[in-house]
Amino acid sequence: MGFQEAWVNGASVVASIAHNFDQFAKTVKVGPFAFDTVEVSGGKVILQTDSVVSKSTTRLRPRARSHAKPTSDVNSQSNEGSSRMIGMSYMEAFRATPMDRIRLIKQGISARVLEQMAKEMSISKERLAGMLGLARVTVGRKVREDKPLSADEGSRVLGMASLIGQVQMIIEESGNPDGFNAAEWVARWIDRPLPALGGQKPAELMDTFDGQMLVSGIVSRMQSGAYL
Repeated sequence: MGFQEAWVNGASVVASIAHNFDQFAKTVKVGPFAFDTVEVSGGKVILQTDSVVSKSTTRLRPRARSHAKPTSDVNSQSNEGSSRMIGMSYMEAFRATPMDRIRLIKQGISARVLEQMAKEMSISKERLAGMLGLARVTVGRKVREDKPLSADEGSRVLGMASLIGQVQMIIEESGNPDGFNAAEWVARWIDRPLPALGGQKPAELMDTFDGQMLVSGIVSRMQSGAYL
């Protein structure tokens, strides 16, 4: 049995991923993430992680032929703007040593990185600034004047870049990256309440270094199916 997971923008399919699913299997693996199967009925599969049943269900449907552009092209093009302004790709931001991050932050990260990153995440720059606890008026002025972010502002923006890079690395290592856009996935995921955070959304923690580290740790544990 197979089902197609798709992301759309208006009436256009942005990307899609085809998943194999054994209706008799005890677990379902979507990309690198493993989930326990609770029930399969009525064209739906209910998944469970960490003893918490997902309230959302994924509808199974015949696998459709995807005409989406391969992820390697989609991601390389969408990340080009941020990579050029940050000085490294999202994955490089995740793999960077503390000294590399400190050096980059002190050099000054362009405020326009925030605008480009928001575009790649398919959210407004105001929404992204709010998530990171940045003063929208101040950041907006720096974007218009093409000025660098302060060290504190740059650190938070780099933290978001690192989170996107972490997810991208997990997907790349899973061997099934086709149709996956890490920036857009992160934007959706961080806006969902998580049992692992006591019902809080990861987005509510992205305005501090410790919060970003906590969210990053949850993503790491998701790779083994520990959290939804």
